[in-house]
Amino acid sequence: MGSADAQYYIGIMYASGQSVELSYSQALLWYLRAADQNNSSEQNNLGSLYQNDHGISQDYAEAQYNLGLLYSAGLGVAPNEEQAYI
Repeated sequence: MGSADAQYYIGIMYASGQSVELSYSQALLWYLRAADQNNSSEQNNLGSLYQNDHGISQDYAEAQYNLGLLYSAGLGVAPNEEQAYI
């Protein structure tokens, strides 16, 4: 799996073109690796890629579905079944 912190910084480097060629697709790859290890900063950066249509098509339905999962499981937010199903 690797270090989530290292993956976080590699993702930032690709997203900003810092010391590497700017590549949102590479940033996405590294963000996903770190986010899979529950790195909340990476989850935020991943959301930013989706929100700003950088390297991935905006998909509000999928974003809303994933937000519902977070509320249902209480990951990063207080568990709230009502919010999970809105």
